[in-house]
Amino acid sequence: IILWNMAQFATALVVLMPDVNEAISSFNKKIQKMNNKLIKSWERSFAAKIGISNPDFEDVKLIKELLSIMASQKADFTNTFRFLGTAKAREEFSEPIEFDKWEQKWSQRIKLEISPLEKMANCNPSIIPRNHKIEEVIQSALQQNYKPFERLLAALTKPFRVSAQFEDFCRPPSKTEEIKATFCGT
Repeated sequence: IILWNMAQFATALVVLMPDVNEAISSFNKKIQKMNNKLIKSWERSFAAKIGISNPDFEDVKLIKELLSIMASQKADFTNTFRFLGTAKAREEFSEPIEFDKWEQKWSQRIKLEISPLEKMANCNPSIIPRNHKIEEVIQSALQQNYKPFERLLAALTKPFRVSAQFEDFCRPPSKTEEIKATFCGT
């Protein structure tokens, strides 16, 4: 999406450039370079989520393997990363055998890292603005009740801190709470 957005932005700018052909060539090169930077940024971000500082090719395979297992079993994204390194991570999977195999490889890999669990704790939030909770806040606000908003805001000011007071914000939606579409279409 980012590359498409940048291409559209470049298209809008082309008409303002003194040499249109040179501008098109220059913009294309910059957008192509951006793709590699985005890939590297993604790899570093996800490596940190699993406690790895400087990901190599094998680490990227490990990350993609976990994401594939999570997707196939509909594991909660936030909670899976939040619970990695604990027994609770396994509970996010409907059939955890594949996760168990992955976890063995991952456990061996992070032994090579310095403070991997600390790194993970600093980049895997416990609390995110989940759609079903946002919908509750909106519905309450429509009734002039802003307390749910204030509570959500208080929880989100410290998203990496686990607090029993805000544990309900960590829970994924039940089937009846699922939001099928939001105002932005996601």
